[in-house]
Amino acid sequence: MGVQALLMQFQWQEISTIYIPDNIGMVCSYFQQDMESLLNNNPNITIVYKKQMDPTPASMKETLNKIKTCSRIIVSCFDSAVDRRNFLLAMNDLGLVESSEYVLIVAQLKNQGMLQQISSGVNGVQYDSFWKQTDGSNDGRDADALKAARRSIVIDLENQSVDQINTFNKKMYAQFGQPPFNCNGSCMGGADEQNPSPYARSLYDTTYSYLRALNLTKAQYGYLSTDLARNGTLINNMSNGEFIGETGTVILDSLGNREPTFYITILDTQDQPQDVIQISILNSILSLTKKIY
Repeated sequence: MGVQALLMQFQWQEISTIYIPDNIGMVCSYFQQDMESLLNNNPNITIVYKKQMDPTPASMKETLNKIKTCSRIIVSCFDSAVDRRNFLLAMNDLGLVESSEYVLIVAQLKNQGMLQQISSGVNGVQYDSFWKQTDGSNDGRDADALKAARRSIVIDLENQSVDQINTFNKKMYAQFGQPPFNCNGSCMGGADEQNPSPYARSLYDTTYSYLRALNLTKAQYGYLSTDLARNGTLINNMSNGEFIGETGTVILDSLGNREPTFYITILDTQDQPQDVIQISILNSILSLTKKIY
């Protein structure tokens, strides 16, 4: 709904949707399905081209050449930061960055906006701009990727401050190997294998919301039996409410669905990311707020 609201705001009616799937997380595969299902019911927006790309520059350029014949608005999803940057480079190589004619919309659920997490350790989290190469090599093409980033719009969930993320990660480190896992020594892996996932905070909020619902169920009934705990409909209803989580303000409806807040981010004239629009969904009602700097 966040992407649809963005398209409606700028009256973009014909779009192309592209993605590269991750066979583990499947985030972009589900995004593509949901996006198509949603827009099929919107007579004002038409998907004129869709493509599941291979994670190769050749596939990306082939896709872009086809897009050039039918649309100017590209809605994308990349599970891999490497694939995302390679797509920016492909846009540059084909000349799509030479004018404001083309717009790339990057949809994600990473709580990072136009940043990317490059390391996470006991000493804290480090971020860098999403167009930069971060695999340790240097192809010298960050400036080319930046040109495409200037033509990009990122829509993502709310992010917390680096200090808050670091506090959370340090607490996670303190719990590594503790019960019920009871792991120490070699089963902990090496130092570079003990980094919290970028999705760890989302998993934390999910777990917290479930345990919160159990506590509310116990408070209402005076006890918590196995039957109550296994009553999915009841637990969903009891999860209704709001709390401050590790991914921002968490609002759950009576069905247990999160009512999200999305942030639209672009680069300013100094190539610094700026949140320019906030999109909130509450009680199935969407509200859009423009930010003024």
